[in-house]
Amino acid sequence: MSFVVISRTLGNQAKPAENPEKAQQEKLAELLEKGAVLPLEPFVVNLADSDAARYLRIKISLMLDNKSNLKEVSENQALQLKVRDVILDSLTSKTSQDLINAEGKMKLRHEIQQKVAVYFREPKLVDVMFTEFVIQL
Repeated sequence: MSFVVISRTLGNQAKPAENPEKAQQEKLAELLEKGAVLPLEPFVVNLADSDAARYLRIKISLMLDNKSNLKEVSENQALQLKVRDVILDSLTSKTSQDLINAEGKMKLRHEIQQKVAVYFREPKLVDVMFTEFVIQL
């Protein structure tokens, strides 16, 4: 009997691990349906490289969980300026080597999301998307 219980327990534990990607896709689909995107004006910044002058041109869009307050958020100039200030601070602290690979871009995305999310109460920030990313080397 205990073998059957263990076997069933292990079998049930394996099933959720097989579908996390599908669950994540469904959650993303729901967010895309209910959420909204707040595109920001492009950023052109000098990078922190010490050996040469290098710059980054990046377009960032913020995905919000609810489109009902999008107009208020997009018209809130204080919020827009603070978000740009925080993002500029993050961007200008990076070197071209920090950002040249996919891992660096992912770290930057998470850093921006953590720093900017505190300014969004309703709607909440759920993702940071890069819609253009050019480094001048």
